[in-house]
Amino acid sequence: PRQRAVLAILALSPGRVVPRDSLVDGIWGEDLPGRPEASIQVYVHGLRKALEEAGAERSLLASQAPGYRLLLDPSDTDLGQFETLWRQARSQAEQGDQSSARDALVRGLGLWRGMALADLRGMAFAQAPAARLDEMRLAATEDLVDLRLACGEHVELATELEELTAIHPTRERLWGQLMIALYRCDRQVDALA
Repeated sequence: PRQRAVLAILALSPGRVVPRDSLVDGIWGEDLPGRPEASIQVYVHGLRKALEEAGAERSLLASQAPGYRLLLDPSDTDLGQFETLWRQARSQAEQGDQSSARDALVRGLGLWRGMALADLRGMAFAQAPAARLDEMRLAATEDLVDLRLACGEHVELATELEELTAIHPTRERLWGQLMIALYRCDRQVDALA
């Protein structure tokens, strides 16, 4: 898990140098091992080997004072691709192309594979980024619901929105979208309730 945490911390800052101290703080917080920087070096060595075995260039993970840098453009990460597709969807929606916007956002949300940083949430570094990523994903989901409503998919959305409002009962936008979907399904009484 700590080796995955090093990779996650670096992947959250693609192309930027992450200081060793930030890696140490993010992984252990206050509960430091005897030689944390040596442990970081071992994790980085293991990551380089794993990346090489997966077919990546060994130089993908660079040592650069005062730490390490993942030699990726943000657009090379799932998060970067998601953000690009989300921006594209917003632009297409503003231009009135709801169907293309919906398709772009479906592709973007399809890049998510469960909760962000799911297996690392107990680590010090993961709290804030996980919350930010969860909020980003939920906001994009709400945008997708708007697009699907604009494309006339209210029948399919009614059940999905009932589930989403049960999971996120304080999201007013989801409740409003559920009301619209129910109303358009001729379920006015349920919409008012």
